Amino acid sequence: MYEQTAKEVIPDAPKNLLPRNLLGSLLLLDLLSRSSLINNAPSSKSVARSFVERGSVGINDEWCADPKRIIHESDLIDNKYVVLRVGRRKLLVFEFA
Repeated sequence: MYEQTAKEVIPDAPKNLLPRNLLGSLLLLDLLSRSSLINNAPSSKSVARSFVERGSVGINDEWCADPKRIIHESDLIDNKYVVLRVGRRKLLVFEFA
């Protein structure tokens, strides 16, 4: 488990703003490949896929090993945040507005 829950890290974590209409169609791989969580730079989908398949990626407080995972409205914390983690320490908060 993580040192801090997803809800606890939201206030101090870096945030990216995304349109809410992406929910239900946004793949975890797209979100991960656009972030700087892997190698501190945007990565290819194949690199993102390898991290997901190894179980190194978490959505909120759960590890995810499904590369076809879609981010849904039900994933939101406080009806607007998703915390994406790579490993135990790297994280980024996405705010859907």
